[in-house]
Parts: sequence; structure tokens; C-alpha cells
Amino acid sequence: MCHATNCKSPVFPGSPLAQCAAHLSQSKPAAFRTLVQRSPDVDLSEVVITATLLDEVLTLCSKPGSKIITKPLSFEKAVFEDAVVLFGYTFSRHTLFDKAVFQKQLTVHRTTFTAQDSFSGATFHGPVSFFGKATTGLFDGCTFKSSAMFAGCTFPNGAFFLGATFEEEAAFGGATFGNGGMKNGPSASIIFERAVFRGVAQFQLTDFEAKAIFTRAQFHEAADFTNALFTEDAMFDAVRFESDVDMKSASCGGTLNAEAAKFRGDASLDLVSAGELVLKNVDFKDRAIIRATTKTLDAQGCRFREGGSIGLRYAVINCSESRFESASTMSVAPAIVEAPKASRDADPEMTSMKNTRRQRFSEAEVVKRWVREARTDEERKRFDANRESPKLVSLENADVSGLHIADTVDLSVCRFVNAHNLEKIRFEGRPKFSNTPPFRARRMVIVEEQLLRRHSGRQRSGDWELGAGLQPRLDAPSARHIQSVYRSLRKGLEDSADQPGAGDFYYGEMEMRRWALRTEGFGGGPLHQRLWRWLGRSAIIGGTRVVLFMYWLLSGYALRASRAILGLFFVLVLGAVLLKHGGFVVSHDPRFGITWAFLGVPYYTQLKGASVPSFWESFSYVAQTVVLKNPEVEITTWGRAVIIGVRIVGVALLGLFALSIRGRVKR
Repeated sequence: MCHATNCKSPVFPGSPLAQCAAHLSQSKPAAFRTLVQRSPDVDLSEVVITATLLDEVLTLCSKPGSKIITKPLSFEKAVFEDAVVLFGYTFSRHTLFDKAVFQKQLTVHRTTFTAQDSFSGATFHGPVSFFGKATTGLFDGCTFKSSAMFAGCTFPNGAFFLGATFEEEAAFGGATFGNGGMKNGPSASIIFERAVFRGVAQFQLTDFEAKAIFTRAQFHEAADFTNALFTEDAMFDAVRFESDVDMKSASCGGTLNAEAAKFRGDASLDLVSAGELVLKNVDFKDRAIIRATTKTLDAQGCRFREGGSIGLRYAVINCSESRFESASTMSVAPAIVEAPKASRDADPEMTSMKNTRRQRFSEAEVVKRWVREARTDEERKRFDANRESPKLVSLENADVSGLHIADTVDLSVCRFVNAHNLEKIRFEGRPKFSNTPPFRARRMVIVEEQLLRRHSGRQRSGDWELGAGLQPRLDAPSARHIQSVYRSLRKGLEDSADQPGAGDFYYGEMEMRRWALRTEGFGGGPLHQRLWRWLGRSAIIGGTRVVLFMYWLLSGYALRASRAILGLFFVLVLGAVLLKHGGFVVSHDPRFGITWAFLGVPYYTQLKGASVPSFWESFSYVAQTVVLKNPEVEITTWGRAVIIGVRIVGVALLGLFALSIRGRVKR
């Protein structure tokens, strides 16, 4: 302990008066200079350092005529009373500022540190300004009581701000965080894990050349990442954004992971491109904008309280268990022809370098790289220029009450089972569902029906092919579940006044109803109980199946007008044939003709030499009766029975024909 009054600093090694460095430099300046020059390293830990003492120490430890520090320095737990200005120094040996206290301003300009130099745990009461190339990046546990300015600074070996606290503005705009020069293999990291930003955080035009980790960080004011570049992964998992966050025109070469993050203000994730987007269990309190050219978006469990806008290109989207509580849209994002350019940096060479880096992450370059990295032909085709539409693969267990889906979103493999408020979903334009296989009634089908039919083992089940390379899980729900999905989707389209689209879903609903009647069992239990249940229900189910089968056969559930017309034509032909053979009265006297009988009961007498009505005359008569017109022709009892049957069936088929036409043209 220093022998000076009220001084608790440690004794400087070799001090003749057992004093600390600060007091020894004042009482014995010559002795102090001699000790510093002879010492292999200088330890000023826990010393109260003035500007004069710092300048003297740095001068004594430098090469003559230069500012190259040649000795290791330790300022651990030191207290810097005056403003500190480090201009043009080069610390060639290990220098520590761990847990130091800077009571006033710290300015570092054109000063180079080694990769091991550290400010860990330091406290900065005044403004902090770093300019130029700051080789050191060890600031974990630091507390910045005032503004922290690292704008335009370069950290070649990454940076560590683990657990750092920024009480006021933190400016990293235009900074470059390097990867330590590692082009292959593991690189350095940029770590802001558990950092707390109480003021505005500025990262606009910042280049993160290594993996950026913001896990569990807290942003209490606005966070600006506009035009930022993440060359590798960007980890924002469990981050809390208490105010607005803006990532407009940012790019990410790897995965942008914001799993379990909380956005309390407006969130603009309007990216140029990203390898993958992970937004699992993210909570957006205010409106969110998500746009990017990306391979996948995993938004499982995502919550949109005030709605959002999702616009993606080429992406495979998973929104299972998500909650769209307010109006939200999903569509294809507009193409960004050229990546935004950096214009903030004053250094022309640095600006050119930043622009070159950003051009590598434009949509055209990113898609070319994806095509080169694709392992299969199907995956290469997925990134074709004409297939930029995103593909939604799941809304299972999601609340879609506020979701609006544009006709540019591919829904061919989207699963809807157990989705909530499915009847409130809205489709803009004609939704892009899969169609039925060839030689079947053309309509939109959901992937659940395709799975059910493909794995049923029935004849021609192999016709129901799924999307190659993007097949969902192979488990198929029950026909009753699929029927419920179709019913909800139909109601949503009916509420949107899209009757033709609703007709397709009604057709699917009825198909699944028929399927369920074919396959559902009669429960378990002893054989006699199952037999009684079968006897009680078989008549009802059998009758319903017959009715539904005829409804499907004759009119396609009142949606296929051609079937009703063909059925009507068949009924008219059959009626004409039956009427021709026994329907017209030609003679009442059996002595003058041949009597025809059925099961011994005479029903028709053909007069000798009399002409029998032709088939076309019979057909014309039957056709007139369908439109409730009775020609004045005398007919037999058999003929009257035929006419009654033809009239009932014909009028029913005409009604089904009218309903089919209405279902296709109604808006």
C-alpha cells in the first residue's frame, strides 16, 4: 500500500519511498523514469492516473522518436481522472485496461492495439470515441455511462461486447467487424450477447464479416440496422426490442435467427436477402414487415398482435401454431435488382469495398449461389427465375383470423388441419392450390386430401402425386377432419363473394363426406353389439351413400352442368324407348291387332296395318313433358307412369343444371 496520505494504490515496484506510481512520479520523477525504463513491463494497476502521468508513461515505453509502445502495460482497475486521448499510438505488446474507470472522455484515434489488449469490465463515465482501426475488440462487461461512438471503426479480429451496458447512444454505423483473416474454417465472432442498449443503437451500414451474436440482448430505444451486412449467421434469439427496429435493405449470408425474440415496437425486417429466416415463437406487439429473398422462413408459433406484411421470394414458409390476430398479408416480395450501396463512409476505398461486398448479396448473385449449391435437379428448378413465388407449407394449429393470402403464394402443399378461425382466412385472387390428376373432375384440392387418397391403397391412388422435393409429413388426417377444413375454406370464399372458388371446396367437402361414410366403422365391443349397431346404422348410412352417389353422378354435387345435361339426355332417351313400346294408344279392339302383355297383363294393342310412332316422335313427346307441356296424344297407363317418372327426374336434373351454372358464374 502506498505510504502517501489517504492513498490506497499499490506500491510501484522498486519505489525507494514505497509509493505508488502517481506519487513517485511527483516526489522522485527521475527515479520513476529510471524504474519505468528498466522494467520489462509496467504495472499501473489500481493507480489514479492523470493525463500528465499517462503521457509520461507512454513516452517512456515507446521507441525513441515514435509512438510504438514496446512494453506490456497493465492499467487494471486504474482510475483515469482526466480526459484520455490516444492518437497515433501502436501498442505492440499486451496492454490491459480491465475494470479501469475513465471518469472523463476517452478518444482513440489512429491507434492500433493487439488482439489480446482488453477493456473488459471497464467503466466509462464520459463519452467514448473510437476512430480508425481498433484492433482490440475486448469490451465484455463494460459500462458506457455516456455516448459510445465506434462509427466507421474497424475491428479486424471481431469484437466482444458480452454483457456490456450502453446507457446512452451506441453508434456503430459504418463499422467493420472482421473475421480475423480466416477465409476457410472457423472465424472470429462478433458478440453482443446479453448486451443492454438503453439509448439508440446505430448499426446502419455496418459490416459483420463473422458470426454476429446478439443473443438475449436488450434494446430499450430504437435499433437501426439499415443496410447492414451479415456475411455469416446473425443470432438475435431471445432478444428484447422495446422500441422500433429497422433492418431495411440489410443482407444476411447465413441464417438470421430471432427465435423467441420480443418486438415491442414497429419491426421492419425488410431485408435484401438471407439464407434462412428463423422467427420461431417471436412476439410482434406492433405491426411487422418481413421481406426478403430467402430459402426458408420458419415462423412456427409466431404471434402478430397488430398484424404484419410478409413478402418473400423463393421461400418455403412454415407458419404452424402462429397467431395472426389482426390484418396480415402474405405475398411475393418485389424483386430488388441491385443491392443498396454504401454512401455513408468518408473513405472512398472503404466505400468501394463495402459496395462490392453488398453486390455479392443481391438477389441475382444469391440465387446463382443457391443454384450452384443445390444437390438435386428439383432443388435447382426451385430457384428458377419464374418460380420466385413463396411456398406456404403449414398453417397447422395456427390462428388465421386476420390472414390474407395473395394469389402469388403457392399453397399446393400447405396443411390446414386443426387451424383456428379458418373460415376467416381471405384469399386475394385465385388461390394457388394443387389440382386433381388428369381424367378427374378439375378442381382445387388441399394436400391433406392428396395424402389420404395416395395412401388409401385404392385403385388409381398413385395418380395423386405430391409436390416433388417438398413433400410434407406422410401422415394423413381423417376424412372428417379434411371435410371440416374444406367447409371452413368454402365459407371463407363465400364471404369473399368468390362463388366459383367456394364451389371447388364444396366439391371436396362432399367427396370427403362420401369417403368418411365408406370408411368409418361401428365402434368396438363384442360381436353382437357391433352387429346391432350395424343393423341400426347400416340402413341410414347406406341410404345416405346412395343419395350422395347419385348427387355426385348426375350433377357433380350441383357443380358440373355437363353431368346434369348428360343425365337429362339419358333420361329422355330411356323415356322415349319405354314410351315407344307400350306408351301410345293405337287400338282398343284386340280383334283387329296384336295385343302386347307383360306378365300376363295386356298393356298395349298394335293395330294391324297401323303405323307405330317413331323413336324421334316419342323423344319429342317426352322432351315436351319435361317442360310441363302435354301434347294432345292419347297414351296408355304405362305411358302415363313413364311420363310422370321422366317429368320428376327431368325437372330435378334441370334444377341441378341451373344450380351448376349459377355456381360457376356467380360473383
